[in-house]
Order: sequence, then C-alpha cells, then structure tokens
Amino acid sequence: GKSAFVLSQQEGQLKGSGRSYGGANLIASITPLGKYLLGFGGHSGAVGLSLESTQLESFVQDLQQSMVYEEEERKTDVLGLLEAQDVDMELLGIIETFEPFGEGNTKPLFKLQQLTIHARKPLGKENRHFEYTLSDRDGICLVGLAFALQVCEVGQVVDICAELSRDYYKKRAVLKIREMTILSF
Repeated sequence: GKSAFVLSQQEGQLKGSGRSYGGANLIASITPLGKYLLGFGGHSGAVGLSLESTQLESFVQDLQQSMVYEEEERKTDVLGLLEAQDVDMELLGIIETFEPFGEGNTKPLFKLQQLTIHARKPLGKENRHFEYTLSDRDGICLVGLAFALQVCEVGQVVDICAELSRDYYKKRAVLKIREMTILSF
C-alpha cells in the first residue's frame, strides 16, 4: 500500500526503479532532486534512477519532503460497448496484439450493460476485493474481478466498465473481466 523503490548496489553506485501507489507522481517527485542523481527517467507511475550510495540518506530525506501527490482518477475512456457474447478469447487475443500497455498506451476499457450478479466471492486478506459471477439476459456468464469496490448484492442488475484479462486456472487460460467498476445499479 505504498510507493516503493528497489535499488541494487554495485561499485559504490545504486541503480534501480520505483513504482507509484496512491496518486504519487514519482517523476515529479524526483525531478527536483536531480543534484543527488547520476541519472533518472520515467513517468508518474514508474521511474528508473541511479545515484552514489553516499547520497542515499540525503536523497531519501529530501524525497519525503518533495513527494507530489495527484488525485487519482479512474480511467473513464471507454473504447466501446460490448455484449456478453462478444467477450471471448478471440477478442482478448486481438487486444493483446496492442501490448505492452502502460502510461502512453492504456489497456482498453469496455462497458457492459444490464448484467445480473449471480454470485459474489470475497478475495484477499481483508475481503475488500470480490469475484463476481455475472450474466446477461441470454444467460451468458462472465467472471469479473473488482478491487476495493463498493459491495453489490446477488440479484442486482448492473452496468460495468472493465478490462479483459487472461487468467490461469489449473494451467488453463481463462478469460476474466478485471478492474471492474460499477457504473450504475
């Protein structure tokens, strides 16, 4: 639940990378600290950097003061509306040809409407995440993963926004909808 940096030491220099969490803009945070760095680059969510090991303590102290946080915005650019019957491995394969996804090439989001929740299974240590079994009016079932989402009840009819994802279960590829956001219920 925190931004993190991992550095390795070789011949008096530290090299590594950082990953953002909770709206931290890493590139904006380390740019003012260039005096400590031998080199750096990246974007708001991930950075690479190198510095002399003797500079680490000063860098960390100043980084704590210079951290830039931005309000996290949920991706809302929906590529299109899908019917449950259109969600299949063929479509996922087409989407995967546009990888790698990241800052400048976000994974596409799709809207699915009028899905009925048939089952809800809590996930994670604190049961804050859920796996939902959903179906459309024709009975076509989908499995969706929602992280830190408001809890929806079995029987509710919802509109969702989600990514398509490949998951593996018993060494078999399974299609799931991930990063599910409930748009209305």
